[in-house]
Formats: sequence, C-alpha cells, structure tokens
Amino acid sequence: MISWLPCSRVVLPRKCTWSWNPPAPTTCISGWPWCAGIPCTVVNPAQTTDYGRSLGRRLKTDKADAKLLASFGAERHLEASQPPDEAQEHLKALRRHKEWLGAQAQATRNRLEAAQHSPWTPPSVTRSLQQTLKDLERQVQETQEALDRLVAEDERWQWASALLD
Repeated sequence: MISWLPCSRVVLPRKCTWSWNPPAPTTCISGWPWCAGIPCTVVNPAQTTDYGRSLGRRLKTDKADAKLLASFGAERHLEASQPPDEAQEHLKALRRHKEWLGAQAQATRNRLEAAQHSPWTPPSVTRSLQQTLKDLERQVQETQEALDRLVAEDERWQWASALLD
C-alpha cells in the first residue's frame, strides 16, 4: 500500500466502524496507518455511502469499498486526524464493556424473575441464574472501579466527568 501513495499530502479516509485496536507489528500498515507515518482521517460511513450512491455504485466488496474511500478522500481534500489517544481508547473499551455487562445483568434479572414465577423451573436453574446475576453485578462493579481509577489518573477526564455530573 505504501508504495503507491504518491506523497505525504495523501490522507487515507477510514470509516469510523473500523476498530482502533493496536495491531500486531505484522499488521501495522493495514490496521493502523498512523504507526507507519501515513496521514489518516475518520469519516462517517453514512457520508461514504451517500457518496457511493451519488456515483451510482452499489457493489459492496472490500475492493470496491477501498476504491470508493480513496475517491472520496481525493475529492474532498480531507484533513488528517490525530491518532487515537491510548487512554481515551482504554476508557471507551471499559465503558462499552460495562454497558454490555449491564445489559447481560438485566437480561439475567428478567430470566430469573420469569423462572421464579414458573412452577416448572427446577431449583438448580434458579440458583444458576442467581449466581450468574451475582457474578455479572460483581463484574459491573469492578469495571466501574477501573473506570473511576482511569478518570482519577487524568485531569482531562476529571474535568469532563465533572461537566457530566
């Protein structure tokens, strides 16, 4: 990929649906353009979809998507974004995990309530659901504590958190 980039003026557009997880060294170029010194920006997938429709393109393959993104970036003269901040990505991952754990805990609460009202539910199922709920609630609490520690370590997050309180 690097060999055909004409110069440092090129900014690679990336759909924001792509993962920002740090890549292994062998995937550095394709997974994380900034580590190769390639200017990159994040674009809204709806914009690229609309752009593709305006060109009459309906093909959904990786190759077609790459061409569309390259064309979109060349036409729009995009500005490069800053690489994602590691602490911010860590915070985002913890928040998402806490949300997922909370949803699983709520689903387990609902199942437990239904099981407790059913005359056919064996006690072993009720005990299992209670234990699962207890484990999920513990994990939610541990994740919240990790989030709180991360916020306490960074003035930016303390300031943002105070604004939201």
